[in-house]
Parts: sequence; C-alpha cells; structure tokens
Amino acid sequence: MADSEYGRTEWPELVGVDVDEAVQSLREAAPALNVWPVASGSGVTADCRTDRVRLWFEEATRTVSRVPRIG
Repeated sequence: MADSEYGRTEWPELVGVDVDEAVQSLREAAPALNVWPVASGSGVTADCRTDRVRLWFEEATRTVSRVPRIG
C-alpha cells in the first residue's frame, strides 16, 4: 500500500463494516477526500481521481464489499 497525501491509499479494515459507519470513518480520517458509497453492481465512470474513494457495498446487508481505494 503506497502512501498518499491522505496518509494511505486503501482501507481493507472497512470490508464488512456498515457502509454509513465506513463513510463516517473515512471522512474523519481524511476530510479532504470525496467519499462515495456505491451499491454493488452500479455503473460508475472509469476515470481515476486522487481525491475520491468509492465505498462499494451490498444493498441487502449495507456492508462494504470491496476494499475502499483512492481512485
């Protein structure tokens, strides 16, 4: 895991966590990041942004399903 201006680039410990708790945790840890919850299977743009983290989550359980990464 490479460092970024936010101190890190991914948050594997958030997999399995409630999506709302994960959003709050990321916003507290790195307030300048744009945190976007995205339901699994949703379409998103393919662009890479160094100020964005997508939180992929399962709608049925509302838990984070992929490792959140900057991009």
